[in-house]
Amino acid sequence: MQTEFTTIEDVEQFIGNFHKNFNAISQQISQHIVGNKDIISNLLIAFFSGGHVLLEGVPGVGKTSLVRSLSNTLSLQYKRVQFTPDIMPADIIGTKVFQQATQNIEFEKGPIFTNIMLADEINRTSPKVQSALLQAMQEKQVTVGGIDYNLPLPFHVIATQNPIEMEGTYPLPEAQLDRFFFKLHMEYPSLPELIAIVQPSLRKTQNFNITNDTLRSMAQSISHVKIAKELYEYAAKIVINSNPQNSELNYVKQYVDHGTSPRGMQALISGSQVRALSQGRIHVSREDIEHIALPALNHRIMVNFHAQAEGISSFDILQKLLENAKKTYK
Repeated sequence: MQTEFTTIEDVEQFIGNFHKNFNAISQQISQHIVGNKDIISNLLIAFFSGGHVLLEGVPGVGKTSLVRSLSNTLSLQYKRVQFTPDIMPADIIGTKVFQQATQNIEFEKGPIFTNIMLADEINRTSPKVQSALLQAMQEKQVTVGGIDYNLPLPFHVIATQNPIEMEGTYPLPEAQLDRFFFKLHMEYPSLPELIAIVQPSLRKTQNFNITNDTLRSMAQSISHVKIAKELYEYAAKIVINSNPQNSELNYVKQYVDHGTSPRGMQALISGSQVRALSQGRIHVSREDIEHIALPALNHRIMVNFHAQAEGISSFDILQKLLENAKKTYK
């Protein structure tokens, strides 16, 4: 049930509670992860939007530690699956086994039955296994032997991939890329951050507890955030112009194979709403949309061969889309 506001004080308290809890969670995670403040913030934005995240970075930058810290901070069940070429769908989803004790065939749940599942190096497994995640990511349930099994809520897949070792990997299919709310890139630490990683002071952390009821309330709060009509149009313009068949930009028609889907629009709006609350506002600003555009849309824009030959990336396309949208924003 949604909260009803009767006074300005109610609204201010509502915003203040979300802002306070969001910052507290972020600070707790930051005690275990050096730097990457934007990554932590965007990971939390995706979490409270109910979305899945694709986390990209070279080995050793803390991708696994970040996900483990997130689950520990939120007191959620966490399971890690190392994706390899020989892993099978049943290894993730589960399978039916014969139980000697009961003489019955029972369903043995796989590691996907958790709150936060880390799909480590997801691009190292076969497309058959990758596609096995699609139903779970979209419907929050799996089907085995014609029977549907609901996954525990909240349910989030955070997948990692290494961008530099492509040998023996399987690029994620477009349908699965579209299921990821955000794609985030973890940079190599700077010199001060590298030194801070090995300092004992980093291990001096404070305990932090947040209840499931608070998490649920925060996630349900998003619908209260207001968006002006012109900002809906601003976001829609970015999304529509990313598709070459509908775009008014020759740049897009020349270099883009296909653009973002309606899921991209949903991620752009939901992410902007959460960011607004995390900043202590109940109204979305243009800055929110521009901030969310990169993690929400970059992986959904596929450039063609001509763009690749000329060194033009989806990031370059997105910058052009934002520049064009700004020209028409009132």
